[in-house]
Amino acid sequence: MKVKKSVFDLQPGDVFGEDVFEPVRLRVLLVPKGWKIGDWEECEELKVKLQEFNVQEVIVDVTEDKAPVPPIGEIRKKALSLFPIISEETRKRALDVVKRVTEAGELDLKEVDELVDDMVNEVIAKGEVMLSLYAISRYDDYTFVHSVNVSILTALFALEFSFSRDELKAVTKGAILHDLGKLRVPKEILNKPGPLAPEEFEGIKKHPIYGVDIAISAGEKSDSVISVISQHHEWFSGRGYPRGLGGERISLLARIVSVVDVFDALTTDRVYKPRMLSYEAISKMLHEGAIHFDPKVLSRFISRFGIYPVGSLVRLSDGKIGVVLKSNPLSPIRPIIKVLYDEYSSEVEDPYEIDLSSSELFIKDVLADLSKSFTP
Repeated sequence: MKVKKSVFDLQPGDVFGEDVFEPVRLRVLLVPKGWKIGDWEECEELKVKLQEFNVQEVIVDVTEDKAPVPPIGEIRKKALSLFPIISEETRKRALDVVKRVTEAGELDLKEVDELVDDMVNEVIAKGEVMLSLYAISRYDDYTFVHSVNVSILTALFALEFSFSRDELKAVTKGAILHDLGKLRVPKEILNKPGPLAPEEFEGIKKHPIYGVDIAISAGEKSDSVISVISQHHEWFSGRGYPRGLGGERISLLARIVSVVDVFDALTTDRVYKPRMLSYEAISKMLHEGAIHFDPKVLSRFISRFGIYPVGSLVRLSDGKIGVVLKSNPLSPIRPIIKVLYDEYSSEVEDPYEIDLSSSELFIKDVLADLSKSFTP
């Protein structure tokens, strides 16, 4: 079977299903049909070569030889015990706070400040939290779950920037309030399953302005928090909204939340689109990065969480199944894996770690993002 594959996603062992030519001028043959990629060094050199010639996608041959996978629910139970997580109490409080804002329009900034204090304290104490577990429980209302997701992941990511505690609190608070203005956008537009009409999209584009108005009216005085609410949809290229700011005219805190906001949106089911796996979302963000994101912030996000974020359930090239335990900042495509099942899909009695950066093994398939694939 032949499938189309992004150049970014090529791996050792992939076999080209069609000749690859230089696409614009001379139609020079770059890679012949049937070429099998060898080790990771050859794979990375090939990616660079194809990208230099602006080849974005290729056709590869896929053989249907995958071993059966144990029930995902069974793997999930085994894997969840491996990770420290934001406490259930803090997560439920976050949902309750944002739910009240979303459903009743009640914004108690004192309560939000107390919540943010606790979130920042937990993140500083734990440092490494399973990325997928910020998804919390599945609720029907995307908006307030998304706000909590983004705030927790933002707090984790912001640790990378050597911020003071006050700055950590500001960016986390801005993240939890970033979609506040959607309170004034009709739900039939927010949850519309099809494409938005131009006038509907214009209404959506006003939600950062509405959010600033609501926050200031409730007593918010921090310019840093307000900048996140007002600028999280500004693009680094200057093509975003509502003001068309670009580059460093966008606050650093807003540039951070912008990356997290898009990542969570891409990896969450919506009424109009299914979720992507984390590595698919990161691949898409990399391809669009020059337009949407501060490249330095996006690069730090990927270095922090990896191409395969912590909590990704994967099958290795030798058939074993495990979960990504820790990212590798120096080699984002080669994280540390905790092996849970052998190549015959039998449970490993004593799970063990493999650092792919010092192994010839590689990730062959991503099977699931553990918590984003389940209803608790």
